[in-house]
Amino acid sequence: MRPYLVQLSKTMAYALRHQPTQFGLTLDEEGWVEIDDLLAALRRHRRDWHDIRAEDFAEVIAQSDKQRYEMRYGKIRAYGRQSYSRGRSEADEAAVCASLRR
Repeated sequence: MRPYLVQLSKTMAYALRHQPTQFGLTLDEEGWVEIDDLLAALRRHRRDWHDIRAEDFAEVIAQSDKQRYEMRYGKIRAYGRQSYSRGRSEADEAAVCASLRR
């Protein structure tokens, strides 16, 4: 996977699994969010992603062997949102956030 897509995948995971409110996202009870909302959030997060598209998400999904994401009906979600971050300390979360800002 190209480095751009790796970074996008990591940031998507952080936004959808760990800190959706930090990105201004509100997930439904099953972890779904509108694709347009995630696009807007990621554009705000990184200025160099001003031209990010839903097709980039589809490419991440297609190229990932971990199958972490699902897109349908104009929405996207990450699998295992509740269990993924369980047991992580605030320091762990801060370290993930810091690595995404590099």
